[in-house]
Amino acid sequence: MYGDTHDLDYVFTPSTLTIEVGDTVNWTCTEGTHTSTSLPNQAEWWDSGALTLGQSFAFTFTIPGTYNYTSLIDPDMYRTVIVQQPSPEFPGPTIVAAVALAAFLGLMVERELRDQSRPSRCPDGR
Repeated sequence: MYGDTHDLDYVFTPSTLTIEVGDTVNWTCTEGTHTSTSLPNQAEWWDSGALTLGQSFAFTFTIPGTYNYTSLIDPDMYRTVIVQQPSPEFPGPTIVAAVALAAFLGLMVERELRDQSRPSRCPDGR
């Protein structure tokens, strides 16, 4: 769903997180001091700065792609966020009704054209 929030602790659990465009990831420092910093050359960039115990940082992803990030204080902690386009949702009842109406009208036009192409059964052309 658009705009979901995903909470991660300082060890970046899970190591790979798949979300949708518009979702927000919230990193919370649960031990020591850490950062959440995107690696260079990616479509979006963020850096939380140093987070100490209990501090949080949130980032909302707006561009699909695969984003790798680390803690500059503990650079062996590499993780990934995969951002996908939102899943198509069921077209609401208004769209379904419009499609049904268009199909019905199409059938009516087709039927009328078919009826006009039939030879008349009455001597007076009706």
